[in-house]
Amino acid sequence: MTVAEPIAAAEPAGRPSRTTFVQATSALLVVSALLLVTFVHYGQVLEASISAGLINALQISTAYVVDTSVIFLPGQRYAGFTVSAGCTATLLVVPFFLITAGLLSFSRFSLRRSLTALGVVTLLIYVANQARLLLIAGVMRLFGGERGYELSHVFLGTIVSTLGVLFAIVAFVAILVGWRPARAGRRETELSPVG
Repeated sequence: MTVAEPIAAAEPAGRPSRTTFVQATSALLVVSALLLVTFVHYGQVLEASISAGLINALQISTAYVVDTSVIFLPGQRYAGFTVSAGCTATLLVVPFFLITAGLLSFSRFSLRRSLTALGVVTLLIYVANQARLLLIAGVMRLFGGERGYELSHVFLGTIVSTLGVLFAIVAFVAILVGWRPARAGRRETELSPVG
């Protein structure tokens, strides 16, 4: 008499396994990161267009887009800024695409939580960069083109973008690990020493 081998649960025909799907998603994130770097110019144009639209909508000035530059009239002369490769949020989100791909490939983070964290960090970094660009335009309107640009771009804009990226990183990690703020009224349990 022989002992029967347990029968493994077979995957339904035509349906890829979860591991295959996660690996494919991870590969897609790496390809997306490479595409973002390769076609960063289109991200710059998009950010400049959004910034000009917000400047117009908020009536800071009448803004126009020329490729990656936003031109507006903050005073008596035209001024503006260029969303250069160093000023775009597109390159700031690339590391998060790669980190997420790595976490999915080599750890047990859930796909849904990882992609949610990536989406949130991407959105927050783009919002922070748009806030920085709006700040630059607003300060240029208040203090004039040259003086306003120096004050807003070098000092205030750096603070806004740094705080925005830090907040985005904290949100990314918090979503990944499933952290939730403590609820009001919930008692914390105390740890008692063992022994």
